[in-house]
Amino acid sequence: MVWIHGGAFIFGSGSCYYNGTPLAAIGDVIVVTFNYRLGPLGFLSTGDEHAPGNYGLLDQMAAVQWVHDNIEAFGGDKDLVTLFGNSAGSLSCEYMLLSPLMHGLFHRVIMQSANVFINGYFSTDSRMQRKTAHGLGKLVRCERETTEELIKCLRALPAQDFKDLSGIETKETLEGIIGQALPYIPFPPVADGYFLTENPSRVVEKMTFINSGLDLMLGNLADEGMYFIAFATPDMWNEPKLTINKTVYETLMKILLGDARMQTNQAVKDAIKLMYINWDDANLEDLDYVDALSQQVGDDYFICPADASARAYAKAGFNVYKYHITHVPSKTLRPIKWMKATHEEDLPFVFGWHFVDGMNWTLPKEEVDMTLKVMKYWTNFAKTGDPNLPRDDATFSEEEAQHDWPLFKVPGLEYKEIALTMSNKRALKAKECAFWNNFIPNLMKNTDPGTKCFADEDEAGKYTKDSNIKQLP
Repeated sequence: MVWIHGGAFIFGSGSCYYNGTPLAAIGDVIVVTFNYRLGPLGFLSTGDEHAPGNYGLLDQMAAVQWVHDNIEAFGGDKDLVTLFGNSAGSLSCEYMLLSPLMHGLFHRVIMQSANVFINGYFSTDSRMQRKTAHGLGKLVRCERETTEELIKCLRALPAQDFKDLSGIETKETLEGIIGQALPYIPFPPVADGYFLTENPSRVVEKMTFINSGLDLMLGNLADEGMYFIAFATPDMWNEPKLTINKTVYETLMKILLGDARMQTNQAVKDAIKLMYINWDDANLEDLDYVDALSQQVGDDYFICPADASARAYAKAGFNVYKYHITHVPSKTLRPIKWMKATHEEDLPFVFGWHFVDGMNWTLPKEEVDMTLKVMKYWTNFAKTGDPNLPRDDATFSEEEAQHDWPLFKVPGLEYKEIALTMSNKRALKAKECAFWNNFIPNLMKNTDPGTKCFADEDEAGKYTKDSNIKQLP
């Protein structure tokens, strides 16, 4: 099992938090973690041959290639390699699934909380890539006329000069330099024509898969959106409860939209409010909008992109298992009491932090039991392609053992709810995902300011030329 860490392609490491010992011991698997280049060192692109980008992804490919070539020396099987990761690591897993360079190097994929339909983490705009690269050049005393000269200068600098040039502050500075808004991260993966030949979301939409017929597991947590609300409300981190009134909601619901084009489209914003506001109580002055905003952001960023991916892969013949984590952990990654089952809170369960010496992650018995079940599901899937197999211990109760985790299929849409009691459910947020994946794109297309609402004069003339309708002046 090869783990790819998350961190928005900006921060993180393979050793931080990811001790694979419990997973290896409980699941009888080999766990491999590694590092890859991040920020501009890993993903700066000039959109041409001088810096095509995706160096961090090439680092990942080199690590997986090494595992394929050497894992048998450690008692592993090169024909049973599973990639798994969360957030940007999950995106990376899917990029490898879609890369023509990765064929035959792995066989199963577990994608936790991100996939290629998420906005702001991929760029196909080579012009924007060049502008951003030149903007970075200005920041580090490498202002040059051509991309060739720029990259030559950047490569002559020590790596330390780029250490703090990945975060939100750098993004805002670069936006000021180039006079244009950037995606969520300024240096995202790109269509480089080598590792990724086109936008990965288009590949999934068209189902033109190179690496086909693999086993996939993917899913999310029930309150993913709270993670991003927390970043927008830092003054509330120490409060026992978060409340959001109508005025704050009106501001945040626009800022936190995944696609920046939605922020200026009033029809889209009105439709989102119609979907998520509790209209039974909308006239109450003290109505709390936290849940409405959390579900909006979580569905937009994670839940519904995962729905689109699961449907596409299942229709293309992949074996797909889908999950949804609803359990609110008693011990959390962040000292913010109101975040619930949010982004990354699956990590302590997947890696069995309760069993790691020095982690100080002692859980109550019911959550220890849940941890063991999650670890068994993940490692069973890695070994067999089926999270239910093998059934060789008493980890699951007799009732749970009688309710196998079902394959996700269209139209069945079945998934496993991961909580203290593992239940099978179906059609996770089907209405909301029809809204985000189908209705909103059509609404945007038909309400875009550049969309023609009336036929051209020549077109209209065909219908009035021979008619007896009087032409108005």
